[in-house]
Amino acid sequence: MFEWIKNLFGDPNQRELDKLWPIVEEINEHYEELQDLTDDELRAKTDEFREEIQASVADIEARQDEIREKLRRAPGPEANVGGDGQVAELDGESLSLDERDALYDEFDDLEEEWQDVMEDKLWELVPEAFAVIKETCRRMLGETWRAGGSMIEWDMVPYDVQLLGALVLHQGRIAEMKTGEGKTLAAVMPLYLNALAGRGCHLVTV
Repeated sequence: MFEWIKNLFGDPNQRELDKLWPIVEEINEHYEELQDLTDDELRAKTDEFREEIQASVADIEARQDEIREKLRRAPGPEANVGGDGQVAELDGESLSLDERDALYDEFDDLEEEWQDVMEDKLWELVPEAFAVIKETCRRMLGETWRAGGSMIEWDMVPYDVQLLGALVLHQGRIAEMKTGEGKTLAAVMPLYLNALAGRGCHLVTV
């Protein structure tokens, strides 16, 4: 029964993956272009990404900073009781509870806007940012180092299936990959990109 429905409408997971293939192709196009850069020029791409990201949310973060400062400096019932039992004077504007609530609500709205803008900006950078990681991996081929008493040689450059897995992870979804398909390498790309936002990121693996 379920197999018949699947044959009729198609595998929904496969349909989602099909939507990502054009992005994989775009990543590979950028990858070819990046091979002409020097190591310093390739390294500078990370700073370029950070600057673009910061510029996209600068106004939002500036207003958030204003709200934080206004709340910090405003006298309140819990504010700065000194050793003599006297409440220390703060030089900020006195705020009523309603005014404080309004500022907290505005801050929360700004945070939602920040998340939306950041998501759009990161997706805009995905093709080139993932290509930077792929090109970095290519340039590392043959590099060796000692780990746990053994010599390790770098021999990995992301295949298309790993680029696809990286895109799924960046969507915040679970990427199921078979043993040997390069889950660790696939995770590097979304970790790199999301870390550029400056708020850290986490990877969960089982």
